[in-house]
Amino acid sequence: MSDSTPAANIVSAVSSTVVSSRTVPDKDEPTPGGYDRSELVRLIVQSLRSLGYDGAASAVETESGIQFQSEHVNQFSQHVLCGQWPDALALLPTLQLDTLDLRCVQFLIMSQKYLELLEARKLREALQCLRVELTPLTSTHKNDAMISSPSASSSSSSGKARVVTPLDEISQGGDGDDDDPDDLVSDLHRLASYMMCADAASLKQKAKWDGATGASRKSLLDQIRVYVDPSAMIADNRLETLLDQAIIAQTEHCAYPAAGHRSMPPSLLEDHVCEGDHIPRVATHVLEKHAEEVWVVRFSHSGRYLASGSKDTTIIIWTVPHPLDAPSSAHTNSNNNSSNNIGINCYSSRTSSSSSSSSSSDYKPFKTLVGHTGAVCNVAWSPDDRHLLSCAASTTDMTVRLWSVEHGACLKTFAKHNDFVPSCVWMSNMGTPSGRAGMSLSSSLATPGSFFSGGNDRQILCLTTDERVLKVIDTSRVNDLALSPNKKVLIVAGDDQTITMYDVDTGSVMHVMTETHPITSIHLSNDGRFLIACLQATPTSTTPPNNGASSSESVPEIHLWDIERRVLVQRYTGMKQQRFVVRACFGGPGQTWVVSGSEDNKIYVWHRDQGTLLEVLSAHLGTVNDVSWSPANPNMFASASDDHSIRIWNTDLPIVHHTGRRNRGHYPTTTGPQPMSL
Repeated sequence: MSDSTPAANIVSAVSSTVVSSRTVPDKDEPTPGGYDRSELVRLIVQSLRSLGYDGAASAVETESGIQFQSEHVNQFSQHVLCGQWPDALALLPTLQLDTLDLRCVQFLIMSQKYLELLEARKLREALQCLRVELTPLTSTHKNDAMISSPSASSSSSSGKARVVTPLDEISQGGDGDDDDPDDLVSDLHRLASYMMCADAASLKQKAKWDGATGASRKSLLDQIRVYVDPSAMIADNRLETLLDQAIIAQTEHCAYPAAGHRSMPPSLLEDHVCEGDHIPRVATHVLEKHAEEVWVVRFSHSGRYLASGSKDTTIIIWTVPHPLDAPSSAHTNSNNNSSNNIGINCYSSRTSSSSSSSSSSDYKPFKTLVGHTGAVCNVAWSPDDRHLLSCAASTTDMTVRLWSVEHGACLKTFAKHNDFVPSCVWMSNMGTPSGRAGMSLSSSLATPGSFFSGGNDRQILCLTTDERVLKVIDTSRVNDLALSPNKKVLIVAGDDQTITMYDVDTGSVMHVMTETHPITSIHLSNDGRFLIACLQATPTSTTPPNNGASSSESVPEIHLWDIERRVLVQRYTGMKQQRFVVRACFGGPGQTWVVSGSEDNKIYVWHRDQGTLLEVLSAHLGTVNDVSWSPANPNMFASASDDHSIRIWNTDLPIVHHTGRRNRGHYPTTTGPQPMSL
């Protein structure tokens, strides 16, 4: 249908009149929010062009009188993207760099030129570039900057172009804080070594570089932007970066994230909000098969099984129902707002079968592992969940035992320590490569696996499942162990109040973080970046009580460490821990929460980033020793207690994410942003 109707023409004419009569604000006038108008317009123009609206971007520039970038910067960027190196170098003075930054940018450009010459097999020209254009740049000011070449954009280096080294790469060298004056020369030596590559393919593989026709030139431009004043050369997609930061800030302030909300496309039209909280506050199942205190509980990696270790020396492996198989009656108490709702399903060795639910969705003992002669203090699932390691806290049982989950049989007993063993962690699977169920006991031992065990005898052992000792690390008495996701860094909590990071390959100390009180346990986040350490309260006064002065105690805390930066970033208080080992773990959607047991029989839940205490759960009748969050269900966790039971906690709300305008109470209101540079 044509729009050229009288009514449409009238509307168009009126709109044109209004637009033409509107006064264009001065480009130096701030925006209504107090931001620099020129900066905001430039970001809008950049965003329009990135979306393909070049005509609209040009119209905004014309009407506002504000150009996105100077012509010199546009030409420079084009020269870099087209590989026109002499022209790019000629325009460097227009970027108004200081002497040192100018040298850094020159090195980056010449590195790209050198690699492209090698890729084209122009070896004579590449050698000339290396000798005449690159080498002189390393002769002075080498101790003022660490320059990262495009060939090593994924590696760690210092200075403005440095990429922060993650935990998974710490063992490969560098902690991200060193300012080694020889790094620039090392970059030059690395570039020179690429001359030995036989062809372009081997060059790209060794240099981790995708070639002249790949994204390397764009990556080079991104690196150059680090050295240029942002008012002259704006980073790509700057407006979207600001939007990302705003969304992250809102979600981090949300105390009750809904499961799966991080994977949903966020709306830009309204603030983030989750309607209702999803903390599992209802104890839906009580598992009472142990005859003594339950000291440890762990979900398998798949979430299909739950292992519990007890002072009664046994380990029970429980089957875990799929979240969708949970009985509908599990939510019959959802209208009860009490935080101590007791579970509606119970499995007990002291009750008749008629009083226990026989539903296929119940938690049931799958195997009972008998063999330890001391209290079981720790268990560890193999990466494929087919085997289990366990250790005992007893001077009469200083062993680590290896179990077949499928058969419930002890495959090996490792008596390598001279004192009890508080912790063990897996390095690699064992068994045949197929890893299929239904294998015989002998075939499950066909390929040895490996693991670390830490003892009270001041030794950490790396053992294979066929009982070979691969490595011995002498250390302080070990309280707990953790292993980075890439199996390259071993983290040890010692009785000397230190957290020590060891290189798995060499066994050497990489970093040491010192705590203020005894560390009873540690837990590593799934991404390997954050570590929580449980600290025990200790007396702060030695005055005997009979002198009329009561002995004071320090406050027990859980500390959150950023492993990348090795800094303490959060503290959690409220729980009680003085006499026993009490464990904590990450939990919730995106591991947003920290949950811990306590000697006051309660479970404490905090917001990980804010440190806010969100919930205190009551149901157990004894000290809560351990907690484990389900990897298969972000709204479920298990707790183990001195009351001989394990309790399964579930949310009383459905997993729903809302972005409507209702119930906005979870996100704090603000008075508006302060004027700042965009």
